[in-house]
Amino acid sequence: MLFTAYRLTICLAVVMLVALGPLAHAQDSAADKAQLKSYVLDAGKVNRYIAALNALAMANASDPAITREYQLMEDEQAGTLANMRASVARHPRILAFFQRQNLTADDAVMIPMVILMADVASTVPGQLTDTVSPAQISFINANGPLMQRLQQAQNALEGSP
Repeated sequence: MLFTAYRLTICLAVVMLVALGPLAHAQDSAADKAQLKSYVLDAGKVNRYIAALNALAMANASDPAITREYQLMEDEQAGTLANMRASVARHPRILAFFQRQNLTADDAVMIPMVILMADVASTVPGQLTDTVSPAQISFINANGPLMQRLQQAQNALEGSP
């Protein structure tokens, strides 16, 4: 499975981020964890997120201005959810791809973060129990084909020049 092939790498990266995150932003970690845990995933939102990623990947491949703006956004220091939201909001041309799908800057940040965290929690039982909900883990486990499409969309975006 395509999704499974990337799972270990993603899990390791997220576990490292979670382990190191509290050192950098101890004051924000409890609030961020609560926000992540309370975010509700649904197939409609994830499908719209995938559509936004696919459109962004196509634009990224053909429009040097989008490529530069996307790279600038990616290069910004994230650290906290608030910083990530602010980063997306500072790049309105990138945010527009999500807004066209009726998604907010919050959705653009939370959907991938919650999915990654829930995937780690479903792969490594006992991990991230303070960051993800049982409903989020169930969503990941029940939506394998959707998760594969998400991974393909992310790969298309990362594979763009």
